Amino acid sequence: KIHSLRKPELVVQCGCTLISNHKSALGDNLWDVYETVLLASLDCHHYEATNMCLKALRFKFPNSDRVKLLRGRLAESHCKWDTALDIYSGVLKKDPMNQTAWKRKVCVRKAQGDTSEAIKELSRFVQVFSGDEAAWVELSELYISSAQYAMAKFCFEELILIKPENYLFHLQYAEVLYTLGGKKDFETARQYYAQSLELKPENNLRALYGLCLCLRTKASNRALHVDLYKWSVDQVLDLYRQSSSPHLQSLVEPVLKLSIK
Repeated sequence: KIHSLRKPELVVQCGCTLISNHKSALGDNLWDVYETVLLASLDCHHYEATNMCLKALRFKFPNSDRVKLLRGRLAESHCKWDTALDIYSGVLKKDPMNQTAWKRKVCVRKAQGDTSEAIKELSRFVQVFSGDEAAWVELSELYISSAQYAMAKFCFEELILIKPENYLFHLQYAEVLYTLGGKKDFETARQYYAQSLELKPENNLRALYGLCLCLRTKASNRALHVDLYKWSVDQVLDLYRQSSSPHLQSLVEPVLKLSIK
C-alpha cells in the first residue's frame, strides 16, 4: 500500500504466513490483513485463501456491509453477476450513500457488456456525488465508447471545473469538440488544445497535433493563424527529432507542412 505496488501473489503468500504464525501479534490489524489478502487472492484466483479470509471476516463481522461487498467481489470473480448485483443492491437499500456498492454495480454492468445500463447507473451516481473525479472520467469513457460525444463533452466540462489545472482534461475536451466538428466546435477545440499546452508545454504531442488539425480546417482564419500553425509544426518535428524514433520525422514532416486548407 505504501509504494502502490500490485503483487497479489506476494501479498497472499506473506499475508497467509502472517495470519498462520503471527495472528496474536497483529492485534486489531489482523482484520485489515484478512481483507487485504482476500482482495489479493481474488486478483490471482487463489480461492482457497479467499474462502479462508471471508469465513473469518463473516464470523467476526456477521452484519458488516463491508464484508458483504467482499462477498460481492467473490461473486463477480465467478461471473455470478446476478448474485453480485443482489448483494450490492441490498447494501444500497440499507445505505443509499455507499459509494463502493454503487461503483461495483457499474463494474458488473461493464463486465456484462451492458454499456447503456452502466451509463444509467453512473449517471445517477454523479448526480449525487458530483465532485467524484474518477466517476466523471469513467462516465466520459463510457460515452465515448458508445459514440455519444455530446454527452462526453459535458463530462469533460465537469472535470475541468473540478480540476482546472489538469492539462489532460483540457486536451480530451478539445478532442471531443474536434470529433463533433462544426466551425464553433473547431474554434473552441483550438482554444482548449492551446490551454492544454499552456498547462503542459513539454512533451504534449497530442495537443500539438490537435492544434495543427484545428488550424488546417476551413473554419480557421488563415491570416490570423498561419504563424501559430508554423510554430505548432516546428514543435511537433522537434519532438520527433528528440525521440527514440527520429526516422519518423521524414514521414510526418511532408504531411504537417501542407498549407492550411
